[in-house]
Amino acid sequence: MYTRLAEGIFLLMNPLQKLYQLLKINYWFKFSMEVFNVKKYFWAPHVHWRNENNHIIINDFQFRGKVVELFPDIYFHFQKGISLSEIYVIFKDFNPKILKMFLKDLIRNRVLVCNVSTPTELFETQNKFVYQEYDDEFFLYKENIESYKKKQLTRFMSKNTLQSIDLEECSDLPSLVQNRKSTRNFDTSKMMNFSKFSRLLNVFKQSPIQEGIKYFYPSAGGLYPVNIYLYIKDGRVENLEEGIYFYNPHSHSINLLNRVKLAEKKYHYFINHSAFNTSNFSIFFTLDCDVIMPKYKGAGYYYGILECGVMSATLANIAEYFDVGSCSIGEIDFDKIKDEFNLNSNEIYLHSVEVGLKNKEVNH
Repeated sequence: MYTRLAEGIFLLMNPLQKLYQLLKINYWFKFSMEVFNVKKYFWAPHVHWRNENNHIIINDFQFRGKVVELFPDIYFHFQKGISLSEIYVIFKDFNPKILKMFLKDLIRNRVLVCNVSTPTELFETQNKFVYQEYDDEFFLYKENIESYKKKQLTRFMSKNTLQSIDLEECSDLPSLVQNRKSTRNFDTSKMMNFSKFSRLLNVFKQSPIQEGIKYFYPSAGGLYPVNIYLYIKDGRVENLEEGIYFYNPHSHSINLLNRVKLAEKKYHYFINHSAFNTSNFSIFFTLDCDVIMPKYKGAGYYYGILECGVMSATLANIAEYFDVGSCSIGEIDFDKIKDEFNLNSNEIYLHSVEVGLKNKEVNH
């Protein structure tokens, strides 16, 4: 009865009254969702803060005014983990508008987090422990990179040991091991046929055996938490349209997630432009922390990184076996394309590889 009465009143309203009521309902809905948000947020482990001359400095961000009064109490609460609704109650006497804006700012800049840290966030704090004799511009020059590489690859000579024992050499290693090297310029004149593409990915599939399920590479606890995504370039792989695909190792199939032109996102750094622009497709490895960390806790993150390395090496070897080139990419700006992959909240990007037909006329 009351529902019908409400519907009748709403129908009698003029358009402006209806709009006002809808906006009001929408506002209170959003407000209640924020106030009763039970998701726990934590102060990111890699983020440090200090109070300097009555200014709160959080990494590269600086705050002054009323928010200074929140510290250090708000930091201790988030260090233990707390929901936004609980914070609003604890600081109920603080200006709610300023508090809300401040918290949104911290969440946007990943000072407050509710999911696993990225590898960059996790490891960037370790830089301070390594003596740095080179400035930021040193590695922008090819001659500097080559001299640095030579120095590091001959570092073993200076190791103090008790005795040196020469080992027997093996000259008949498989060609896929001996000939493997990174390819940075692929052959753009040819399309990769679907059969070769399928056989390359075959190395990542599940194989049913009597004892259960077998993979061609190892994984901690047999959990295989590293997922595989592919970006197929336009007209570069036979029978496949451009877009992002998810590889399913159980059915040995690829599944279209998003029709998107990643090339327009400009997420590669200049040194890798040639490899990306000429390859047939890109492979992205992600770690689903919800798969491995319940069992191995923080060490599961480390095991996932190891597994990704094993998978990259396996891919490089099988690519060489099929006379296909590959190039591991050290760093990309994944944040520019992250939303296109529809990752789980605790699924993090680890590594990417460019794959394509070898350009026989170019020195790789």
